[in-house]
Amino acid sequence: MKMVTLSGNRAIVIQLLQILLLFHLCMKYTQAHACPHSCTCQGVYNTQVNCSSKFLLKPPTTSASTLTLDLSHNSLGPILNASFAQMRNLTLIDLSQNALTLLLDCTFSGMLSLKTVNLHRNRLTSLPEGLFTDANKIEHLDLSYNLFVELPNNAFKNLPHLKTLDVSHNMIVQLTLGLRFQVPRHIQAIDISYNYIEAIRNDSFEIASAWERGIDRVLNLAFCRISSIESGAITQIPNLNDLDLSGNSGITMNMLENLTKELETGARNLDRLSLAHMNLTTLVPLFTKVSEISLKFLNVSFNSITDVPADVFSTIRSLRVLDLSRNQVHNLAVGFSDLVSLRVLNVSHNLMQSFDGATVTHLSNLHTLDVSHNKLTDSNNVNFSSLTKLNYLKVNNNFLASVKLPTNISNLQFLDYHSNRIREFSGLDDVPILEIVDLSDNDLETVTGFLFRGARFVKMANFSKNSIKTIDHRAFLPYSPLSIDLSNNFLKEILYCNWVATQKLYLNHNSIAHIDNQAFHGMTGLEELDLSKNQLVVLHEDLFYYLNNLKHLNLSYNGLLKLLWLHLFRNLDQLETLDLGYNSIINLNESMLFPLSKIQRLYIQANRLQTIIPRVFRDVAHLKVLDLSNNPFDCICDMLAFKDWLKRTKISVIGLYVFNSTAYHCRTPEKRAGLHVLNWNEDEFECNRSMLYLIIVCSIGVFFIILAVIITAVYKCYKNYKWKAEIKKKLKEEEENRKKRKKRVDVVKLSNQEIAEAIKEAVERKSRKNKQKSRVIDRQNKYIPLPGLANKHTGKRSSENDEERKAITGNDKKVQKERRRSREGHYEKLKMEELATEELEKQKGESPYRHPEKNSNKRENHIETRNDRHVHDNGNFDPYHYDRRLIQKFQHPQGGDLTREDALRDQDRMAYYKRDPRYWHTVGPERRNSPYIISPANIFPNRWDSDDEWNRIQGGAYQGHRRSRQEDHRMDGYTTTHIRDTVVPRHERENRVRERISDHNRESFPFYNERADEGEPIHYTRQHNDDPYHHPNHQRSHSYNYLPQDYNGRAPHLKKDRLQKRYESINQISNGIGPRAVSQPYLARESTSDWL
Repeated sequence: MKMVTLSGNRAIVIQLLQILLLFHLCMKYTQAHACPHSCTCQGVYNTQVNCSSKFLLKPPTTSASTLTLDLSHNSLGPILNASFAQMRNLTLIDLSQNALTLLLDCTFSGMLSLKTVNLHRNRLTSLPEGLFTDANKIEHLDLSYNLFVELPNNAFKNLPHLKTLDVSHNMIVQLTLGLRFQVPRHIQAIDISYNYIEAIRNDSFEIASAWERGIDRVLNLAFCRISSIESGAITQIPNLNDLDLSGNSGITMNMLENLTKELETGARNLDRLSLAHMNLTTLVPLFTKVSEISLKFLNVSFNSITDVPADVFSTIRSLRVLDLSRNQVHNLAVGFSDLVSLRVLNVSHNLMQSFDGATVTHLSNLHTLDVSHNKLTDSNNVNFSSLTKLNYLKVNNNFLASVKLPTNISNLQFLDYHSNRIREFSGLDDVPILEIVDLSDNDLETVTGFLFRGARFVKMANFSKNSIKTIDHRAFLPYSPLSIDLSNNFLKEILYCNWVATQKLYLNHNSIAHIDNQAFHGMTGLEELDLSKNQLVVLHEDLFYYLNNLKHLNLSYNGLLKLLWLHLFRNLDQLETLDLGYNSIINLNESMLFPLSKIQRLYIQANRLQTIIPRVFRDVAHLKVLDLSNNPFDCICDMLAFKDWLKRTKISVIGLYVFNSTAYHCRTPEKRAGLHVLNWNEDEFECNRSMLYLIIVCSIGVFFIILAVIITAVYKCYKNYKWKAEIKKKLKEEEENRKKRKKRVDVVKLSNQEIAEAIKEAVERKSRKNKQKSRVIDRQNKYIPLPGLANKHTGKRSSENDEERKAITGNDKKVQKERRRSREGHYEKLKMEELATEELEKQKGESPYRHPEKNSNKRENHIETRNDRHVHDNGNFDPYHYDRRLIQKFQHPQGGDLTREDALRDQDRMAYYKRDPRYWHTVGPERRNSPYIISPANIFPNRWDSDDEWNRIQGGAYQGHRRSRQEDHRMDGYTTTHIRDTVVPRHERENRVRERISDHNRESFPFYNERADEGEPIHYTRQHNDDPYHHPNHQRSHSYNYLPQDYNGRAPHLKKDRLQKRYESINQISNGIGPRAVSQPYLARESTSDWL
């Protein structure tokens, strides 16, 4: 059992180890093929790694499968001590444009497959001997633009397969190929140009004699400042095919003549010889010593040659290419007649004024002719008719007014007549292989029809920089060129021109303001369209409907403001570049780029964009380059999203991080003007308006709550203060009253009889003084006189009354003063008597002057208000304390409500009583409780219009009470009179001057509720036999009709008046009559005043 267990555990352990090993291999394989950070990789398994321009300080770790590694334009160095041992399959490494000064022996160790090494533009001065020990398969080595003073001979011992060596642009002074150059026997090209080699000695290329023969070799010694070449120094290089001595102006013509003689014998395979920039003035002695040389390419450009005499090229008849450009040749001399095999002739940038004559006929094999930048004109002879094999004709920058062509142009492929003075071009017939036509920068005004009738493969037709205003719609029939350039003209309108096969169309730099919506009809193959720098403001939404394959669209430098971008771009799903810069676009629609699914470069610079919504770029997944510079950015809350998007986007935004650039600066608001769009910050609550509003509302609410609390506290304090003030006031008043009571003089206690007699004497004295005054005043104010006084006045004539009235009225002010003085004296006496009466009442416990209708014990406890001053504790009605609201409850006897005017009139009457000191004891809150007679102020309601209406409603049952003024009248002399006898019509009433009313003319009419079941007093009247209708002068006192409530009814003549109920029912109506209270003493006999 133990053996079985051990074997089972061992199997499990082995399986776990296998899994771990497999996992390790998978991870290693994954890591081995991973692309280095910050680098771009291409190919299967990331075989091509590009780490160029990444500011690297050391080489990244790459996989063993990498074939090419680009580390150029970094900061590697000065010593590269990294090892690339694991990169066994690497074939190319580029270390150019770094800061390398020294390489170690192990730098390229392990690179067994390395073939190309690029070390140019560093600071290397030498190479270690064992640098290429493992990399012995190198074929191309570039050491240019370094600081080498001599060739690194020792490093070449391990380069047997080297083919090209470039040590140009160094500081090599002495040129000597050492013994180590025996190893690279298959070398093909050596570039030693742009060094400081002054002489070529015999031993300079001595070691080259051991090189492999049969391989054409190139030696470049241009611009090395060579001033001497020893004999046989260059011919030691086997199979020299190309020799370049350009720029060595120190070499004399004799040296060149000897050199060409040596090259004839020692370099029979020499095909190319370059002698440019040598300051040559003639070619005569150059090939005079040569019998026959197989030279095919001769470059003598950038010299000062003025003429080509005869027999100059007689020894080099095999010449195929001759470059005489940038010299001073005036015409085709006879010397060109020997160049019968010439294929390419470049005489540009000379002073040629004609191209004609017999010399041209010998150039029938010429394929390429460049006579540009000369002085050819139509007046001189310019004839290309004999050049029937011409393929390339370049006649630009001359003064020709028409197009000159060979007789046979069937082989013509390139025609360049730009920058001339051509005014008319009728077209080309029978040019089946024509590809390029350049007629730009001329004076053409129109494009005629059928320009390329027989051309089927025209790639480019350039008509730019002309004065073209119109285009014939048949101009590009039957076959339109692939590229048409009509820029820099004067076109104002674009119509359909049958350019169906065109792939590139340039219409920029015109004055186009309108484009027909069918102008691009059927151009499904168009890939590039340039409409920039025109006057376009509006584009039809179907303008680009047929451009399904359009890749580049330029609409910059126009006046585009706001377009239907979604409809305009709806079929441009292949568009890669869109330029909308320098327009007047105000905002970007969120869906404008939705159809452009493959857009890679977008330019919207220099528009009027103030705010940009990042959602515009959400549908462009392939966008790589974006330019939003020079827009008037408004750095407000709406730009926060764009600001955050710029920080996190991976799109290359042009000019965003350029130092000292204002392309992405804020324009508004003023406080942020000049700040970068990435460096401004919003103010607190500036962009969170909801929070700001919430804070404001809460602050206002808190303010009002605090204000309410403060007001409540102040109000409570004020109430407490007022309450305390009232308490203090009451205490002060009680204290003052207490002090006054202490100071009161003891009043002699008078008996009831003595008090009555004193009152009687005072009243009689008052009556005598005001008797005559009252008559006149009552008549003037139309008051109803008392019945007793009415009889006295009725007996007089009207004339006597008038005289009496005039006498009294004239002395009216004097009378008023007398009345006022008498009244004040009277009331002073009454006040003294009242104080005495109160003292007696307090001593006895009851008042000797208690009126039968009033309960004085409860008066002090009664709280009077404006609404209940007319009601006393015992329930009796007080006619002189009323409320305005009570007046409004009463109704007019005719059935209507009392008017506001009537109520205000009664209120004014009440106000008069309050102003008059005589009536303070009747209208004030502290009424007198003295034994005075209460009579109605006016028994006639002044608002009732007629006597008939009054009698109809009341039935003639109401009575008014007047006291007879005769001295012999007793208490029994008081009688009643009917109200209708003293009715005053409404049209005779006037506003009374109430200060002139006499005491005896003041009347009051008390109205009482007759219900006794509510606790109110029962009213009784004395029984008498006088008829009030027949005896108006005999009227009893009002108080005589009333008996105390506790009267037992022993007197047989006292029984209830039958008319009392009707008499008292008028109380509700009479409340609207302004009350007037009059103080009258009880004028009764001893028997009458016993019960008082």
